[in-house]
Amino acid sequence: MIDYEYITLLDYITSPSRAMDTITREDLLIIVDHHSYSQTIEQKLLNKTEKLAIIDHHRKLNDAIPNAVISHIEPYASSSVELVTEMIDLTTNDVEINSFEATVMLSGIIVDTNNFMYRTGSRTFEASAILRKYGADTFKVKTILREGLEEIKLKSQLLSLAEVIHKRFSVVIIPRDLDVSRTLLAKVADDLLDIEDTVGSFAIGYLGEAKVGISARSLEGFNVQVIMEKFNGGGHLNNAGAQVETNDIKQVRLDLISFLNESVQ
Repeated sequence: MIDYEYITLLDYITSPSRAMDTITREDLLIIVDHHSYSQTIEQKLLNKTEKLAIIDHHRKLNDAIPNAVISHIEPYASSSVELVTEMIDLTTNDVEINSFEATVMLSGIIVDTNNFMYRTGSRTFEASAILRKYGADTFKVKTILREGLEEIKLKSQLLSLAEVIHKRFSVVIIPRDLDVSRTLLAKVADDLLDIEDTVGSFAIGYLGEAKVGISARSLEGFNVQVIMEKFNGGGHLNNAGAQVETNDIKQVRLDLISFLNESVQ
């Protein structure tokens, strides 16, 4: 059943090139979960229409997209799904969401809050309850988010490489010979938070030639976004990241340690 529903959901997704061919000046382009030029997959789309709407839960960046008809940026929301769900609940128009779509949306909240561990407020649970009314299935959420055995083994291997700095920060440098993705960096950073006394975690790895990615996570009380902004990245108080144009991952580590040293002074 999951496979069938997943394939049906793919019918709603289009490629940037097809979007460029079909969008008109009168269309409304809705930008969700980011608000900056640098994070837009196809920046040319922004110039193809005069109507833009932004829904995001990240702190506003310097290269924020201007002149949006609606700019709903709420950094203290758990996720963009939370904001979208609230808007659906408040609208006077009928909005149709089937159970699988609601399940995928609930999965987004669970991922962004790391199983309701951080950035979780009463609004988060209210949004989750609304999605449950639309038929979100928590068992299917678990199925969607399950990992393969090889990925679990790889994460365990990487966690064994962790170093702890100032007895507060856990850092992993992923070897260059391993296949790294932004998703893997995020998952490793999430798991590093389980290390005793850790308030901030950082996973660093090569994302390509001359490109080093950093994924950062934290518990309440420590702001990883300001650390990532020093690398020209960004994100959220407890969930942030950056990409550094370099081949020197050792220097990225040293810069990170320097920034962490400053944060404890």
